[in-house]
Amino acid sequence: MSTMTTVHPPATASSTTPLPFLADDEVRELTHRERPAAQARALDAVGIPYRRRLDGTLLVIRDDIKGTPTTTRPAANGLDWSHAA
Repeated sequence: MSTMTTVHPPATASSTTPLPFLADDEVRELTHRERPAAQARALDAVGIPYRRRLDGTLLVIRDDIKGTPTTTRPAANGLDWSHAA
């Protein structure tokens, strides 16, 4: 009796089903910054929430940049854009 080993490919986004979070290169493209600390400052400046991974890189939920945030967080500059002028 032979044992069959299943090899799973790494988690990547396909063209039809994107991952629920941005890839590291997408975070760099969004923020125009290379280093996680600078990326965090850029995200804070525009009020996009993120979490910091154990390796220091940032985890940005895709829905948070599509205008349907999963959590509400005030903008870093203190402006309230929740109501019309």
